[in-house]
Amino acid sequence: METLDLRALPPPEPLERVLCEVETRPAGAIFCVVLRHEPHPLFALLRQAGCTWRGEAIEHGYKLTITIGR
Repeated sequence: METLDLRALPPPEPLERVLCEVETRPAGAIFCVVLRHEPHPLFALLRQAGCTWRGEAIEHGYKLTITIGR
C-alpha cells in the first residue's frame, strides 16, 4: 500500500493533494497519507466523495488510510 508523506507541504497543499489522489484512483483503491495533524476539514470532503477512512495519531503526525468508494 502506497504511503504519501505530506507533512512538509504548506497548507492547503496536503488537502489538495489528497483530493487529487481521490479523484484519480479507481474505486476500491486504498492509500495512506501522513499529515502534520488530524485533518478535520478533509473528513467532510472525503465523505462527499464516497470514501471511507481510518486515522490514527502517530509520532510527529497523523496517518490516514483512505479507501476510494464511488
